Amino acid sequence: MEKSIKPITDFTSLRKLWDEKIKDHYWRDRKYRFGHPDMVMKYLRPELTDVLYEYGCGYGREAFSFSTLVEKVVGADISPTNVKEARSKAKADGNSRINFYLWPEEVENLPDSSFDCAYSYATFQHCEDVVATKALSDIRRLLKPSGRFLFQFGGGPEPDSVRGAFKGVYVDIARSPSEVGVMLETAQLTWEGLIRREVGKFIQYWVFGSREE
Repeated sequence: MEKSIKPITDFTSLRKLWDEKIKDHYWRDRKYRFGHPDMVMKYLRPELTDVLYEYGCGYGREAFSFSTLVEKVVGADISPTNVKEARSKAKADGNSRINFYLWPEEVENLPDSSFDCAYSYATFQHCEDVVATKALSDIRRLLKPSGRFLFQFGGGPEPDSVRGAFKGVYVDIARSPSEVGVMLETAQLTWEGLIRREVGKFIQYWVFGSREE
């Protein structure tokens, strides 16, 4: 794993990079399913009346699965290519329970306190702190006072995080539990629990909780 990677912190450059990666077929198996359905059902507990927000939805890999469990899904992604493909599939499927938005500019127009729950998988480990902080701030604004969340972060050793390149992807950041906790607390999101899960050679940290009043 390489550690000498120049951070990209402006959204325009980051969007360009991810769109290029996506066009190179990064993680595009076209399988529309949950990566970890047990985590979703146990810790996010989606209900049929929920309105759900997904940050880093990609081409809709999990968003379409959520649309069978909740009333409405909004997926957000930094890549115009991903958003265009997801919108096309929703239209072709006649799925009126799901909408896709370009992050961050289109998400900024969504109303405050309008979502019951928020979810993110395999996204935050590819986000520099400035990007992750913006995404978490959006989620805090969008969640209802009783809103709950479930996020997956790339895991690392205490107390130091590890930055590196993974499979040609721009950056893979392994954060420690304390670093994840600080980011959530800064965003005024109350985390109720953290689950450490080993997936092959990798560590995942799943955090769940609610919006702080």
